[in-house]
Amino acid sequence: MLKENKGITLIALIITIIVLIIIGAIGVKAGRDSIRASKDNRLWTELDMVQHAIMERYTKYKLTNEQQALVGTIKEYSEVKNIADEMKVTLPEQLTYYELRREELKNLGLEESEYEYIVNYDNGIVINSKEKFTNKGEALYKDTGVIINK
Repeated sequence: MLKENKGITLIALIITIIVLIIIGAIGVKAGRDSIRASKDNRLWTELDMVQHAIMERYTKYKLTNEQQALVGTIKEYSEVKNIADEMKVTLPEQLTYYELRREELKNLGLEESEYEYIVNYDNGIVINSKEKFTNKGEALYKDTGVIINK
C-alpha cells in the first residue's frame, strides 16, 4: 500500500512541475511581447514628437525668414533615397532633406532622443535613420501628406 502512494505522489509532482514550466513559458513570452510593444510605441511617439518639432520650427522659419531656424545637416537626395528604398518608402525628389543628430534634436527641444532622423521641413517627412523598422516590420516613417509651398 505504501508503494502505491509513492507512485501517485511522484506522478503528481511531475505533473505539477510540467504545469509550472508551461505557466513560466507563457509568462516569459507575454513579458517579451510587452517589451517589444513598449519599444515600438516609444519609437512611434518619438517620431511624432520630431515631426511636431520640425513643423513648429518650419512655422517659425516662415514667420521670421531666418534660415538658421532650420537646424540639421543638408543631405544629398541620393543618400536619403537609399535609406527610403531600404524602408520601401517613396520620397519626393524636389525637396531638401536634413539629417538631425543629437545636438540638433536638443536644439529642437528633444533632449532624450538616442536616434537620428532624416527630415524635410516643407512637408513634415520624418524618417528614423538608425532604427528603420519596428519589431512588427513597419517602416519608421511619417509625413503630413501635404507639400507646403516655399
